[in-house]
Amino acid sequence: MRGVARGASEYAPRTVAKGKDKRASEAAQAADAMSDEEFQRKLDALTPEQKAMFMRAFELALRKRRVLLMGYLAAVIALILGLLWALYIYGKTLGSGEFMAWVFLVPLFLAGVILFGVGRLARRIK
Repeated sequence: MRGVARGASEYAPRTVAKGKDKRASEAAQAADAMSDEEFQRKLDALTPEQKAMFMRAFELALRKRRVLLMGYLAAVIALILGLLWALYIYGKTLGSGEFMAWVFLVPLFLAGVILFGVGRLARRIK
C-alpha cells in the first residue's frame, strides 16, 4: 500500500503543472491576438475575391453559431417545460399505483432530439 500512495502523490504536481502551462500558452495566444488596425490592414491587403471568400466564410460561421444557439435555447426551454409537465403528471397520478416515473424521461428525450436535429442542421450550413 505504501507504494500506491507514493505513486499517486508523484502524479499530482504534474497535472497542476500542465494546467499552468496551458493557461500560460492561452495567455500568450491572447497577447498575440491582432488589434483592429492590424486586422484592417491585413483585410485591405486581400484581393476582392479573397475578401468575398472571407466574408462568405465569416457569415456562414455566424449563421452556424446562431442556429446552434437557438437550438441550445430550445433544448433548455424543452427541458424546463417538460420537467414541469412531468412533475404535474407524476403528482396527479401519485396515488393510482401506476408506474409513472417514465414521464421524467420524456423531456430528456425531447431535448436530445432537438439537439440532434439542430446539430445536423448546423452541419448542413455550407
